[in-house]
Amino acid sequence: MSEKRSLGKSVPASEWRQFHKVTPLAKGGMVWIVFAIAVYNIIQQILEGGVRGFGDFIEKLTWLIGLAIFGGLILLTLLVILFSWVSWKFQSFAIVDSGIHKRAGVIMKNHAHMRWDRIQSVEVEQRLFGRIFGFGSVKVESAGSEPAIELGLLSMEDCATLRKEVLAGLANARAGRPVRMGLAGHDAVGHEGGELVPGAGEVDGVVDCAQPFAQTPHVIPVYDPDDTENDRLIFELPTVRLIGSSFLTAGTILALIGLAASIVLSIWSEVSLIAIIIFIGGAIISVVKSALGAYGTKVYISENGLRVRSGLTKLTTRSMPPARLHAIELHRPILWRWKDWWQVTATLAGGNGAESIDDAIRAGIIVPVGSREEALRMLWTMLPDAGTDDDAALIHDALDGLGTGRFFLSAPGRAKWFDPITYKSRGVCLTPQVAVLRRGRFSRKVTFVWQDHTQSLRMSQGPIQRLLKLGDIRVDMVNLQGNTRHKNMAIDEVERIIWVENDLTSRARHVGVSETIEQWRERVRV
Repeated sequence: MSEKRSLGKSVPASEWRQFHKVTPLAKGGMVWIVFAIAVYNIIQQILEGGVRGFGDFIEKLTWLIGLAIFGGLILLTLLVILFSWVSWKFQSFAIVDSGIHKRAGVIMKNHAHMRWDRIQSVEVEQRLFGRIFGFGSVKVESAGSEPAIELGLLSMEDCATLRKEVLAGLANARAGRPVRMGLAGHDAVGHEGGELVPGAGEVDGVVDCAQPFAQTPHVIPVYDPDDTENDRLIFELPTVRLIGSSFLTAGTILALIGLAASIVLSIWSEVSLIAIIIFIGGAIISVVKSALGAYGTKVYISENGLRVRSGLTKLTTRSMPPARLHAIELHRPILWRWKDWWQVTATLAGGNGAESIDDAIRAGIIVPVGSREEALRMLWTMLPDAGTDDDAALIHDALDGLGTGRFFLSAPGRAKWFDPITYKSRGVCLTPQVAVLRRGRFSRKVTFVWQDHTQSLRMSQGPIQRLLKLGDIRVDMVNLQGNTRHKNMAIDEVERIIWVENDLTSRARHVGVSETIEQWRERVRV
């Protein structure tokens, strides 16, 4: 921490900027949200006592008590806003050659710093009330175990501008250029015409960026960051398809069947219907949460990679540079088979802001549900080629094939004693560009792992597998998000796969099969 503080002192005073002035008011609004929850719980407890208990409560509640409660809430809100305002005055951030800095704290000082070479992703987030009033934050995630830095609250126009500024600075830093090279004055939050917008003079060395565009006449506030981008839209998720795909999941089907059975059971027995609904509601809530996160998904091709925007109650804009991409998975659940819908998920470096593995996987979803053509278009957008003389045939075999064929090596016939249904669907294909892993008889998952991003290979064998000369192989990737374990392969083939894959991985890292951002831009014509 002392190193960060000393590094923070090296930041020029004119480079520090403040967040939007509405930040303290947002903290004050939380008081009323907590109060509403408390009132709801109190009323619920009173109603459980019956009509008589509610009547007794009304008799005791006089206008004087109500006025005192209301006045206390007003006073508490003002105190929270006051303390939040003091805290806001001591919160600031800076974007300089050494990286991104954020400092906070009145008595206990806190200084967060992220170097340019540690930045992995830049996201714009909008929670429910932020969407209503047009505010959000910029979340910068690191490659290692460092926590993410969240910059906000800011207006959505400032969020889009700040995101551009960070991405441009990241590209310049990686190319060895000055961080501010190529940035016009209006491309930096809190800057106007190359000069910092004056303000926030009460705090030493802090520039107020609450209204950086206030000096520009006739500026209409921007509440959608897409309005400030000139990126190319390549995918948009229809709401009807999202709703249909949400119902076509095993969890939803089982929950509906269970609910119908519970209603019948409650009619013919004394089982509480409410208790059953609460029990089944967990599965429904999980599906609804997933649908809310995928709502309105749009995918753009930008100068810095794919830009994915999604969410209803919480709007998130994520950047996926080609250099961060380690693998892509195409997944078709069994109930999507008749519509031939696919989900496209990327395994990315970083992602340390995720609270769990499930959150990390959701953060990597590019296409929540798309047609086969849309899924393949997204695959080829990020993958230059599969490294064969007939990539189309490889893809067809990966998505629809069974058994050992031209490209894939599958499990032997004796594996049916362990896995009689899906053993033929398991397959491994190794090329100089990618390792392709196929599994699933009725559902289907196909994973494309970049050869220069393979972390390690593991082989395992149980006692019964040893008798049948079978074994498992697993390709480890960053964050361990992908399920790349292949079971019950012939043990001699497993050993051969490990030798071949180690050789291909070594060559790929020496040559560098992954595209640089410049090569990717040229290929997709950005």
